[in-house]
This record gives sequence, C-alpha cells and structure tokens, in this order.
Amino acid sequence: MKLQTRPRGHLGTCLVSGKVRFRDHREAVRALHSAARAREFSGGATRRAECRAYACPSCQGWHLTSKAA
Repeated sequence: MKLQTRPRGHLGTCLVSGKVRFRDHREAVRALHSAARAREFSGGATRRAECRAYACPSCQGWHLTSKAA
C-alpha cells in the first residue's frame, strides 16, 4: 500500500476555487515542473495540462492553471 503524502508546499485547497493551494510562487512553480515531468514520463498520457502559476486574491495562496496568461 502506497502512503499518500501531501506535496511539498501544498496547503490544502482554496475554499473559493477548490484548487490546490501552494504557500508561495516557488512551490507552485515546483509543482508545474513536476507536472511537466509527469507528462514527459507518460508520453503525454496524463490529463494534467497546467502551464502557469498565479496568486489567488481569495486565499492569499498560489494556484496552477492550464489557461494561458
């Protein structure tokens, strides 16, 4: 059985958007790089398509999005 752990910098979810909340820009970008590696490793077979991080005015955290700036 695999132990489920919270990703580094992950603070739960935003109560407004329901998205994963990261403590700062650096942790959000780290998660972006991890998602890109997952896409590479799976040959594009993953549905993850995050391409940028943005600051959330509601929870004061950072989120990932697949929408271009």
